[in-house]
Amino acid sequence: MRLKTLIFFIIFTLLEGFSYGLENSPYVEGELLVKYKKGLSKKSRDMIAQQLSTNRVKELTAFDIDLIELPYGMSVEEGIRKYRFYPKVEIAEPNYYIYAFSKTPDDTNFSILWGLNNTGQTVNGTSGTSDADIDAPEAWDTTTGSSSIIVAVLDTGLDLDHEDLSGNIWSNSEEISGNGIDDDGNGYKDDVKGWDFVNSDNNPDDDNGHGSFVGGIIAGTGNNSKGICGVNWTAKIMALKILDSSGSGDTASAISAIQYATTKGAKVINASWGGTSSSDSLKSAIESSNILFVTASGNNGDGNASQGWDVDTSGNEIYPACYTSTNILSIAATDQSDNLCDFSNYGATSIDVAAPGKNIYSTYYSNTYAYADGTSASCAYVSGLAGLLLAVKSTLTATELKDQIINSIDQKSSLIGKTFSGGRINAYNAVNLPSAPSSFSATSASSNQINLSWTDNSLNELGFKIERKSGSATYTQIAIASRNATSYSDTGLSAGTTYTYRIRAYNNIGDSSYSSEASATTSSGSSSGGGGGGGGGCFIATAAFGSPLEKEVKILCRYRDIYLVNSFLGREFLGFYNYVSPYIARVIEHNNYLKGIVRFILRIIILVIKIFTSGA
Repeated sequence: MRLKTLIFFIIFTLLEGFSYGLENSPYVEGELLVKYKKGLSKKSRDMIAQQLSTNRVKELTAFDIDLIELPYGMSVEEGIRKYRFYPKVEIAEPNYYIYAFSKTPDDTNFSILWGLNNTGQTVNGTSGTSDADIDAPEAWDTTTGSSSIIVAVLDTGLDLDHEDLSGNIWSNSEEISGNGIDDDGNGYKDDVKGWDFVNSDNNPDDDNGHGSFVGGIIAGTGNNSKGICGVNWTAKIMALKILDSSGSGDTASAISAIQYATTKGAKVINASWGGTSSSDSLKSAIESSNILFVTASGNNGDGNASQGWDVDTSGNEIYPACYTSTNILSIAATDQSDNLCDFSNYGATSIDVAAPGKNIYSTYYSNTYAYADGTSASCAYVSGLAGLLLAVKSTLTATELKDQIINSIDQKSSLIGKTFSGGRINAYNAVNLPSAPSSFSATSASSNQINLSWTDNSLNELGFKIERKSGSATYTQIAIASRNATSYSDTGLSAGTTYTYRIRAYNNIGDSSYSSEASATTSSGSSSGGGGGGGGGCFIATAAFGSPLEKEVKILCRYRDIYLVNSFLGREFLGFYNYVSPYIARVIEHNNYLKGIVRFILRIIILVIKIFTSGA
C-alpha cells in the first residue's frame, strides 16, 4: 500500500512542479466575445452554443454580439477555433481585460498631496519615493465617494465656512434652523450643523484648526479648482466639537458625541485624539455604537530619528487606540518614503495599519491651509478610505469594513513588527478587494458527501477558496470554486464525521475576509471515502481530459477514493494536492500543448495504477 501511494505521490509532485511558473492570461478565463453575421437568428445562435456545449450568458443584440461562457476544460483558444469554424460567425475573440486610467482632480494644490499621489515630488522641503502613497487616483476611477456616507469628526470642530469644507459639511435635515425647538427630539436644539459639546451650543465652529485639518483629509471638496481635495470628494463630514481651543476635552463629551453620531446615521467616526487613561465607559460606548471607530496611535516620538512608544508595552498604552474592540481601527503614521514616522507610536498587536502622516497639507481654520505632521492626519486618511469603501459597498458592517482595509494594505518592511498588518493602506486595493461570501451553510448529503452553499457578494472575484477541518484539526484548503459560484459538493468524506468549513473570495488583489463557519455531519454507513474530499473531481485530470466523466478521470478518482484516502501518506499528499491543483488545472485548461503533455503523463500513471492494483 505504501509503495502504491508513494509512486502516485512522486509522479504527481513532478507534474505539479512542471506546471508552476506559467503566467495568467490577459483575458477573462472561460469566456469569449462572439460576433455573428447580420441576420443570424436567435435559434441558430442557440444551436451553435448547444453543439459546442457553451452558454450564451449575455446577448448584445444591437451589435449581434454574445458573451459566451465556455464549458469546464475548454480553453479560450479552443473555443475561438471551434466558433470560427462556423461560417456565420464573423468574430470570435477573448474577453480581454481593460484597465481604467487614473483620475486626477483639478484642485490647485493637488500636486503636493503626496499621501494621495506620490511621484517622488518635493513637498515642504522633503522629497519622497514614487508610489509611497495610498493610490487614490486609481481608486477614484471606481468611486470618488458618496454624499450619502456620513463621517463623524469628533474634534475641535470644523471651519463651517471654509471654501473646501462647507459644501461637504453634514446638515441635519430633521432640524429647523433658528426656531429654538428640538425638532428631531434628540436633546439638542437647532443642531443643524452638528453640536458643540464643549460650550453646549449648536455652533461647532473650529477655533483651533485641528478638526478642520483632519476634516479636509477625509472629505475636502474634490475637483472644485480650489485648494486641496480629500480622500472622499463628496462624503458628508459631521461636525461634533469635543475639544476646546487648546485641543483638550473630556471623556463625557466624547461619549455624548458618539451617541449623537450613532443616532444621526454616521457610518464612520474619526477620533484623532487619545490619552493614557483607560475608560471602561468610553470603551463600552464605542462598542455599542457598532460604527467603525478610527483612532490615532499618538505622537510620542522625539522627532529626531527616535520613534514613539511601543503601545503594546505595559505603561505605554494609548487609548482608545489600545482597546481590543472589534470595531476600532488604530493607525500609525508613515512618511513620504513609506517609513514609520519618527514621532509615531506603534504596536504589533494594538496598532492595525499605517497611513501618510508627515508633511501633510490640508484645510485649516479661518479659511486657510497649512502643513502638519501627526497620526491625527494618518487617522483621517483611513476614515476617508472607509467612507470611500462604503460608497461602493454600503452594506459592510464595521468589522467587515475594518477587515477590508486591513486585508488590502501594501505591506512594508518598515511596518512589519510595528503594526498588526505590517502595511500602509491602499485605497485602490480596498475598493477592488472582493467581499466575503455570506449566508454560508453546510448540509449533509450522504455518508461521504456534504453540500456547501453561499451568497456571492462580489462582482470582481476570480473564485472562492474553500477550507475544511474536522475535530480540533487546523483548517486546510480543499478546493477552489469558480467565480460566480454559489455552491460546492465535498465528497470522499468519512461516514458519521463532523466537518467544519469556511470560505473566502479572492482576486488578483488578494483574499476577502472569511465567511462565517458552517458544520455538517455525514450520515452513518459505508463510505467509499475516508476523508479525502475535494469535491469528487481530480482537478488536473479533469482539465487535461476535458470532463470529470472521462474514463481516465474516473480511474484516477477511484484510485484516490479507494487507496489514497485510506493511508496516512496518501491523505497528507491529498491535502497538498487539493491546495495547489486548482491553480495548476486553470493553467492546463487554457494551454492545448500542455494538455497533451499532461494527458500523456496521466496515461502512464493510469498504466502504473492498473499494474499495481491488478488483483487488488
